Amino acid sequence: MAPGKLLFPTKSEENRSSDMSHIPKIALLGAVVLAANAYAVGLIPTPVFKSAKISAEVTLDPGTGRYMYAYMVSNAAGNTGEIYQFKIDVSADQATNGMVSKTSGLTLPLGSNRIAFSYMLSRFVKLNAAVSTPTRLRTETIVPFGQAVPPGWNGGLGMDSFAYFSSGDETRTISPGSSLGGFQLTSFGVPTIRNTQIVPLWMHVVKDHDAVTEADMKAAGQIERDIIFHTVTLGASGVSYGSFAHWDQLQDDLARAIELGWIIDTGLAKNLRDQLASARRALDARDFSAARTLLQTLLATINRSTPGQTTSEGSALVSLNVQSLLDNTK
Repeated sequence: MAPGKLLFPTKSEENRSSDMSHIPKIALLGAVVLAANAYAVGLIPTPVFKSAKISAEVTLDPGTGRYMYAYMVSNAAGNTGEIYQFKIDVSADQATNGMVSKTSGLTLPLGSNRIAFSYMLSRFVKLNAAVSTPTRLRTETIVPFGQAVPPGWNGGLGMDSFAYFSSGDETRTISPGSSLGGFQLTSFGVPTIRNTQIVPLWMHVVKDHDAVTEADMKAAGQIERDIIFHTVTLGASGVSYGSFAHWDQLQDDLARAIELGWIIDTGLAKNLRDQLASARRALDARDFSAARTLLQTLLATINRSTPGQTTSEGSALVSLNVQSLLDNTK
């Protein structure tokens, strides 16, 4: 029997830009091809994908006021799945999102084109308002961002309020045991800890499209959800600089960074917690001079830390947020 047509719907323009649909990917294949690899759902075995890592470094461009989030994604050697996509939460609380209008110079790479973030967001907001079951995505609930990607990859925004990085070419994936950098997210938002999803390539390949049952579709959809690796990294926040929401967020993020092991040294962790708490008490008492003095002490403490005491994520999270608080506490 001659092989049927092999489809790659995840590489379509719509899925590259937004990956909006959660409908399982289906491909048709002849009965002989890959028959030996038959699995419980379709003909392609479910990939082993137990571990992956995303490393982040963050810098502030003082000329533009934009934060540059640089990422490297690593696929564990013990996996069998190739990474073709990862995404980072860019949602915001409407009540505290002070970044809504800060879109200057922010564009998204789609193939050979660069699309203005503001245009892409407005398109998605209109689409979301027109569907019967809209998501929470609105202009006020997204932190504006731009992106840069390595060759063969695309950027984009999803209806799930995540920034997407997706391979536009099935040969440009991240293989087990390898890493790939060159991913960048740019935003006016200060760093915060963000949920991240890393997705291996898998398709629901079948011999006969007409023979696919509803149970098959549900099982395939479950596989697609189960193989996603969930982790965290640094990403852009929507809080206004120096606001109470900004102070609250840093306190929460510092506690979580310590739990994540981003602040390695226990003595340093205690000093950072205590110094931030003291600065916050001074702020609450409206003693802004004392708050600034305590923030300067906190900034000096994190700047003296060594790589053995913090990770790059922990150091950037604290130092960039404290500097922003200093700049905006008068």
